[in-house]
Amino acid sequence: MSMYTYPIDIPEISYANDAEYQDKIRLLFHMKPSDEYDENAAIRAMDAIYEFTKQSALFEKAYVLAANKLFLEDPAMGLPILFSYDYLDVFHRCLVHYLRTPETFDETTAIYQELLSRIA
Repeated sequence: MSMYTYPIDIPEISYANDAEYQDKIRLLFHMKPSDEYDENAAIRAMDAIYEFTKQSALFEKAYVLAANKLFLEDPAMGLPILFSYDYLDVFHRCLVHYLRTPETFDETTAIYQELLSRIA
């Protein structure tokens, strides 16, 4: 089984409807474009993403805030929420910034502030 790698070569994503959003999710989770939603691929991707972000206090904060939207306390439950339609575009940019240049990703990073604003 191959290791999942987040596609940091895609700096920004956008979508205007459910079909476009679903195409972006398939792309980010390494699903074939023609596939129906592949739950195993989504789980594998989100598990990998959580593993390489869970040590970050900034991502932890975002995960907790997102989980709290559904009255959940487990930070890991916030990750799927951040991949939802309402947050994916900005969350993706946070991930790309963090994975490309973690040393410049902090609480003052504009895209991180935008994510927190949107979750609030």
